[in-house]
Amino acid sequence: MPGRTEDAVTLAAVAAWESTCPKELRISQQGLTDTGVASLVQMSKLNALETLDLSDNHHAIPYGRDQVLVSISGQGVQALVSSPFLSNLRVLNLGGNTIGVAGIRALIESTTLPALTCLDVSGRDWNKPTDWTNFHDNIGGDDGLELLLNSPWVSRLQMLNVSQNDFTTRGVSALIHSPFLTNLRCLSASTSKVDWKGDNTLSIEDQFALRKHFGERLSRRPFAC
Repeated sequence: MPGRTEDAVTLAAVAAWESTCPKELRISQQGLTDTGVASLVQMSKLNALETLDLSDNHHAIPYGRDQVLVSISGQGVQALVSSPFLSNLRVLNLGGNTIGVAGIRALIESTTLPALTCLDVSGRDWNKPTDWTNFHDNIGGDDGLELLLNSPWVSRLQMLNVSQNDFTTRGVSALIHSPFLTNLRCLSASTSKVDWKGDNTLSIEDQFALRKHFGERLSRRPFAC
């Protein structure tokens, strides 16, 4: 059923986190959805947190005779940025979810992540044929990427991962012409717009343009913050 036991997952993860590394919390591949995120980020004990990894929290639920994937969406991001307890957060990994344009908008309109320098909003890596190949994009393709790059909010970032999202030459142009990437030290966009085989479908011209503009700042492979 939708949501499953994400609250139990959250509580278990937080309990384990408190006993290990108070500055880093990773809840990845646990099926955490928006409800779990909303519960998590209202915990005042997150005040010391510097790294939050909520990547790849997609899971299948029954839908008639089929299955559909659900994951952290724009609503989850809206809940996250409403938290007053993430002012020390430096690294946020939302890769492998489906935050969409709404999630990007929630990020750039937020005022609660002043210390953030590393953002991962990569899509899911589909290296094998699957029934869910249309689910790889995370940010709403060109629309989400343009929204992010046209915002002064992005100027805080030193590392940005947008790889394996469904953007095109339009998104490449937004990356190259954004006036707000002045502090960027590392960009991962090398495998964006992949097909179901995992092949890069950006044109050679687009790839060359990115390399020419960003130089050594462009990572040759996807990274996770």
